[in-house]
Amino acid sequence: MGRSTPTVRQSTNSIVEKYARMKTCMRSTDIEIFEELIRMGRKHSPEVSEAGLDAETGFTLSALLEILKLIRSVSERDHD
Repeated sequence: MGRSTPTVRQSTNSIVEKYARMKTCMRSTDIEIFEELIRMGRKHSPEVSEAGLDAETGFTLSALLEILKLIRSVSERDHD
């Protein structure tokens, strides 16, 4: 029997396809940032799967985690 429930990675791909429709009306500078957010959202798929989160929530948390890590690194660099 085949798998009836999509994996987190498969669900994430569906989310990215849905979000990618936004790119058609974005400025090129926004597209660069948007694509970085997509990479950030994909980064923690294994953890999302292990935690049993739905893919969209996991995608969002993953992107937020990566954004906060960037903010922290910039903040620490500014304080050195």
